[in-house]
Order: sequence, then structure tokens, then C-alpha cells
Amino acid sequence: MLYPTDRFATERIFSAICYGFTLNHARCIEDHDYLRQFVHTVTQIPNLEVGKIEYLADYRPNVRVVNTFQQGRVFIAGDAAHVHPISGGQGMNSSVMDAFNLGWKLALAAKGQASASLLDSYTAERLPVIKEMLQHTTAVARHGFDKLGVHYRWSPIVVDEDLAGSSSSKQAAEEIVSTYVVKEGDRLHAGDRAHDAVGLVDIRSGETKRLFDLFRPTHHTVLIFSHSGEDATPIVQLLGQYPTGSIYSAVIFGLVFLATAEVQGADASLVDERGHAYATYGAQTGTTSVAIVRPDGVVGALVKGSEGVERYFSLVFAS
Repeated sequence: MLYPTDRFATERIFSAICYGFTLNHARCIEDHDYLRQFVHTVTQIPNLEVGKIEYLADYRPNVRVVNTFQQGRVFIAGDAAHVHPISGGQGMNSSVMDAFNLGWKLALAAKGQASASLLDSYTAERLPVIKEMLQHTTAVARHGFDKLGVHYRWSPIVVDEDLAGSSSSKQAAEEIVSTYVVKEGDRLHAGDRAHDAVGLVDIRSGETKRLFDLFRPTHHTVLIFSHSGEDATPIVQLLGQYPTGSIYSAVIFGLVFLATAEVQGADASLVDERGHAYATYGAQTGTTSVAIVRPDGVVGALVKGSEGVERYFSLVFAS
């Protein structure tokens, strides 16, 4: 693999990664002509000029992970917690997800608003993901790249009433067996990354919005799929008991709805003119359902009403 460095424009400096079963790494470091010959053999361009070699390193991937991300008041993330091959490009991605997963939980704990077990969910959610990620990136290094999709469907702080109501315990178990693979065309689960949806018209302002406009790292976003507005009111009122500023509520109506005005107390009342939000979150016209999106962009809960909302937030906020 040959690619230009930031010194290419002025000095024509390239960086290269060489590997293969026939490559003698130790000899490359000692014998630059051997390395040049290897480049010519691989590229099949014998007149390719390889000039001065400034720096060489014999890189060997390591695969390591800690057994816990937390010890008392000490938390670790990123390279301090896990190292793995560069294949799949998961290094920075997994590190950022560590930080995001921990960040919103620490923020609530620092404010005295977190449940007793919320910080423990950091290890509970991230460690299984990282362990499976190490298996995948190692396999990618050997065999090639597959699509990866991190989720926390098994997490102790997610609530999925659709999964709990599955007619088959075997089916339910199969849906959460992996931490790092999401089947193509699979339904959205609690624990998955929250999806976007466009074409949401704000009843108050007339503006057209998308779900990603509502999600923020500073609050939970509660999406209430409503058919009349009256069914959403008790849920909106329930949300008032939680810490101020920690929850943003949005009531979403389908194309056929009975409401004539925005729902009192909700931060937004929207009409899903294209049906994208209803389809994405599995909501049914004429019924009430709720999707709760965490500050880190993960679906924390998919529930049917106030009872499910209370159950989820009891896992997040201090009683």
C-alpha cells in the first residue's frame, strides 16, 4: 500500500505498508535494496524509482483487552483499554464510542442524578463489544472486511418491549447473540444506533425537520408516536418528574391523526409527512409507542407507554 504524505507536494515523500508471506521483515530493515526489489516485484513496475528511505518499522499487531473498564472511581477508555489490528479502521471509532458511552453517564453521576448502577453499565456495555470487535478485526486482517454494526441489545439498561414480547425465546436469544453484527434488513432494536428520518413538519413553526436535528449529547430524546395527542399527554407529563434539561420530548403524528394543535408541555409536536419515522421505529398508525434515544445516539428503549418509560428511566436516573 503506497500513499502520499503531507510532504508529498514539496518533497515527493510517500509512505508505504509492505506485507506478505514472502517478505523478510528483518532483512527489510537491514537491506534497503531488498525492500526496493520487493516493491518492484509487487508493483510489477521495475523502473519505479524508490529513493532514500527515511524510516522503517517492523509493525506487528497486538490483540489485548482489559477485564474491566472501571475500578472504583477510575475509568479507562480507548488504547488504554484495548489494542488490536488496524484492519477495519476500528481504533478511533471504538475509542470515541468508549468515551461517548461513558461521558453522558459520568455527567449524570457528577450532577447526582444517576442511578446507582448506571456507571457499572459502562463495562457491561463496552467490554462485550470490544471483545467481539477484537475477533472481527483479527479476522478482517486475515480474510477481508465485513460490515460491522455495534449495538447494546443485551445491555442491563435498555428496554425492548418488542423483544420481551417475542413469541419465541429462541428467536429473542438469536437477536441479541452478537454485539458487533447487525443483519441487513433487521428491525430496529433497543440498543441499536438511533436512525434518522426526514420530512417531519413542526406544527408550531411549519419548519421541516429531521430526527438528527433533535438528538443531542446533552439530553435523552423521547419520541412519542401518537395518533390523537391525548394519548401522548400522560407520557409528556410523566417526563416532567425527571431532572430539568435532561429530556427533550417530541410527539410525532402520522399522516392521519386526530390532533389539531401541538401537545401541551412537549418540546416539539411534529407530523411525519413521509412516514419515514414511523417506518424506521416500527410505530403503527392508530397506536401509541415510544422510542427513547440516549445522549450517545443509542436507542435506550422501545416501549408502548408510560409504564415502559418509567421502567427505562428507573435504570438511568437516581430514585
